[in-house]
Amino acid sequence: MYQKKLKIRRKFLSHAINHVAGEKVVGGRVASDIYAKILGYDNNNTLNYLLTKNDHIAQMRVMNDWDFNNERAFEILSFYIPNFTQSMFFNIEQMSKPWYTGSYIDWRPQLISLLKGVENAEYLRYRNYYDLCDGLSYLFIYLADEIYNNKAKNRIYIICCVLSDLVETGRITSIRWTDIAALYREDNFNLLVEKIFQDRRKFIHDVELLGRIENYVFKDSSLFSTHSIAATPFQNLFRELGVDVGNLSLSVDLERNLQLY
Repeated sequence: MYQKKLKIRRKFLSHAINHVAGEKVVGGRVASDIYAKILGYDNNNTLNYLLTKNDHIAQMRVMNDWDFNNERAFEILSFYIPNFTQSMFFNIEQMSKPWYTGSYIDWRPQLISLLKGVENAEYLRYRNYYDLCDGLSYLFIYLADEIYNNKAKNRIYIICCVLSDLVETGRITSIRWTDIAALYREDNFNLLVEKIFQDRRKFIHDVELLGRIENYVFKDSSLFSTHSIAATPFQNLFRELGVDVGNLSLSVDLERNLQLY
């Protein structure tokens, strides 16, 4: 799992660097070593070896990842990228995790291409599950051009929170684009909400997360009750991500745990 996370994160980092600093500034192998050095290791081979030995410190460093406040990351990237600046550092850090802003319009085609190759959203960069869920909800509304649609953002956040709890508790193995797309359908989302309130703690094991989910569900049915979920823009987006929107179905492990039908 950790090697798969590194592979996806390195790919995002490599493409983000080349997008910001110029084509082919770093290749895949160099990006691998850059990522390892940012996490505190001499090179990718050393980090991979420790991960194969289930080294706890290496695993935790992969999990904790890095962010804009990481001075080591700035110094390492400065070594590899000519005329490196704080602004470039900020853009690369933002573009290499599940977050997207309108200022990166020209990054969208590359980002879609990269996301299509992600089989599990857990492999993207994040600090904790709340950060991942929040990042994914912003990512989807920006990519669907629904930046001001709070109802859509709320629903994506709820769906991602549920899926993250199911992954964390070992009931499903992955957070998949096809499952997010299927649960975003109006009928499935309504069934999901019923499931949340019927089973509560038996279904959502994290108490704090359950409280957040219930709060967002309340907003969905009150503050944003008359708002549109923008089904067509999201269908188009999911189609871009490689989802067969004409034949949506839940993954086997997710369907078994949700039992919506």
